[in-house]
Amino acid sequence: MNRKQRRARDKVQPAGPGPRELFAAAVQHHKEGRLQDAAQLYRQVLTIDPRHADSLHRLGVIAHQKGSHALAVDLLRQAIACRPDAAPYHAHLGLALDGLGRLEEAVESCRRAVTLDPGLPDLHNNLGVLLQRLGRQEDAVACYRKAAELAPHLVEAHNNLGRLLSELGRPGEAQISFRKVIELAPGAADGHANLGGALKSLGQFEDASACFQRALQIAPAQPEILASLAQTQIVLRDYRGALASALRALASRETPQTRRLFVQCVKDIEIEGEIAGLRLLLLRALTENWDRPDELARVSADVIRQTILRKPGLEDADFAALAADELLQALLCRTPNLDLELESLLTAARCRSTPLSTTSCETGGCTAAWCPRSGPWSTTPQAREASVACPAATRRRSRSLPATNATWCARSSSTPVTS
Repeated sequence: MNRKQRRARDKVQPAGPGPRELFAAAVQHHKEGRLQDAAQLYRQVLTIDPRHADSLHRLGVIAHQKGSHALAVDLLRQAIACRPDAAPYHAHLGLALDGLGRLEEAVESCRRAVTLDPGLPDLHNNLGVLLQRLGRQEDAVACYRKAAELAPHLVEAHNNLGRLLSELGRPGEAQISFRKVIELAPGAADGHANLGGALKSLGQFEDASACFQRALQIAPAQPEILASLAQTQIVLRDYRGALASALRALASRETPQTRRLFVQCVKDIEIEGEIAGLRLLLLRALTENWDRPDELARVSADVIRQTILRKPGLEDADFAALAADELLQALLCRTPNLDLELESLLTAARCRSTPLSTTSCETGGCTAAWCPRSGPWSTTPQAREASVACPAATRRRSRSLPATNATWCARSSSTPVTS
C-alpha cells in the first residue's frame, strides 16, 4: 500500500475516541452504577496514558466499592504519586485503608485530604467518623460541627453530631442537631426517633412519646423504636399502650430484647377484656424463661381467672379445665407464689374426684392430711381442719396461706389410715 492509498484509508476510517472521550464515557457508566463497563473504559484510558491520574483514582474507587481494598490502596497510591495534591485521592485512600482495618493510617490520609481542601464538608464528616471509631470523641465532635458549619444542609453531619452528643450524655445539645435533621429531612424516621431519645433523656416524656409515634408512622415495623416508645409509656403509666407497643415489637422481630420488653410491659397491666395472643405469650414467657418468672405471676393469674373463673357457678367441666390449664401448670412450676383464690380452686379441682385421706408417719402419731391427687398443695378446708403438726417431719406450708396449718409430712408413708 503506497502513501496515497494510506491517506485514502485514513479518510474513510476516522481515528477512535481519545482518552478524554473514553474517560467521560467511563465516568457516566460509573455514575449510573455500571462498574464493570466503567472499569473497562478506565483501563483503555490507561493503555493510552498509563499516568492518567483520574483513571487510576476511579479504578481504585471501584475496587473499594467491590471490597477489593488492597487493590484499591495500590491504585489510589499510584494516583497520588501522579497528583499528590488531589484531596479526593487521599480521602478515598483513607476509606480503603479503613476497609483493611488500618484505622490510624486511614485517619492520617483523611487529615491530609482536609489539609489540602479544608472547604469540603464531606471530608470533615468522614474524618469525624474515623475519629469516633478510634475513641477520640471530642475531636470527632469538632469535625462534625465543622462539616455542619460548611454545609448546613448536610443531614449526615447533623445526625452524626447529634448521635455522638447523645452517647456523650449531652442530650440538650443533641436535640438541637436532631431538630435540624428533621427540618432538612422530615420524612426520615431516624430523625424523629433520635429526637425522641434525646427528649426522653431530658425527662420530657410526653414530647418523646410523640416523637416515637411520629417515627412509627413513617416506619411502622421498627422494633427499636417500638421498644423506646414502650419504655416511655411505662414511665407515663400507660401500661396498655406500652403492652401494645411491646406486642408490635415482638411481632416485628422476636429477640431476647423484645421478649424481656414484653415481660417488663405486661407485669403491671390490669387485665380488662381479652388481649389477643396474650395467654400464649405468657405461657411461652414462663416455659422459655424470657425473664424473671415471678414478674408474670399476677398477670398470669388474672388471665386464668378471666378465662375460667369469671362465671356464676363452676361445673365439673370447669374444674377439669382448670386442673388441665397449661398456663396454670407453668405458673405452678415456675413461680414461688400463687394467688389465694386460684390455689384454693386448684385444690378443689384436684380433689373433686379423690376423697381426702390421711397418712401415718413413720415416727408414729402424725395425722397430717394430704390429697393423693394434689400432694403437698392440699389446702382445702377439710385438709386444714385435719392437719396437725409433725415435729419429726419436714413441713411445707401452703405457698400463699402462711396463716393455715396445712402441712405435708415428707416422711409419711403412702398407706392410708382411717381417722
